[in-house]
Amino acid sequence: MTHAMRIDVITLFPEILRGGLDCSILKRAQKKGLVHVHLHQLRDYALDKHRTVDDRPFGGGPGMLLKCEPLFRAYEAVKAMGSDTAEPGAGVDVGTSAEAAAETPVDSVEGEGVTATGTVKASEPTPTPTPVTRTILFSAGGKLFNQAMAREWSKVDRLIFICGHYEGVDERVREALADEEISIGNYVLTNGALPALVVIDAVVRLIPNAVGNAESTESESFSFDPADGGGGSDGEGGESSGHIVEWPQYTRPEDFRGSVVPRVLLDGNHAEIARWRRAQAAERTRRNRSDLLPPAPPVA
Repeated sequence: MTHAMRIDVITLFPEILRGGLDCSILKRAQKKGLVHVHLHQLRDYALDKHRTVDDRPFGGGPGMLLKCEPLFRAYEAVKAMGSDTAEPGAGVDVGTSAEAAAETPVDSVEGEGVTATGTVKASEPTPTPTPVTRTILFSAGGKLFNQAMAREWSKVDRLIFICGHYEGVDERVREALADEEISIGNYVLTNGALPALVVIDAVVRLIPNAVGNAESTESESFSFDPADGGGGSDGEGGESSGHIVEWPQYTRPEDFRGSVVPRVLLDGNHAEIARWRRAQAAERTRRNRSDLLPPAPPVA
């Protein structure tokens, strides 16, 4: 992806996202033109004067569900909007039509792209690649979002987020519109706007040039190779395994209220530092995130 990503969020509470989008890396990425985020109020696509978007579930039960009609109308309208990914003059130089180019005089020597009468042959327009769009529905019952998903989605052209609310959405929305159904954790939130903001942050920071130092997105939890004590990638452009959290980090002062930085980090021996980091990362993973570790082999 060499152009700006477009992100669309369909939600009942766009104001929840506005504050986060106007801060820090997300704000800078938008100012740089790396990403364009568009928020869409679901009620704008309701069918009645009361702007109703929910109703009771068939079969009974507590709560309300988001209805098909406004969600389908919102999704179809949003998807038809400009993608922010098309570049001007695709296939033809800006300011020059294909018809005008076909009659531009040149030296009357026949060659590649030139006729014997000295006019430029009209070349075939360069086909514009079809933008890659992913539609994500946020739901407590969805697959658990992780760093691998964030890295994958940072490479697509467009993301459309559908935020669930109340007791969720009509199942037909899930079946017809969503490429993936995602949860950000094993807990329940009041609506899908907060998960949308979390995922936007995780994805946008991985877009090239969004973060000042690209290495900082490689040497962090879930993104570095446990065999690489320096925390970088595998050196060949491949994805790292990422099944481990980051090691402890220290900065100045060296001694703070009697708590001192480990000596190994101060001695300048990079091989020893790498070994220490691997060991510390493995221990922290065992202590805090044992679910990331492969299961122990069965005892014979």
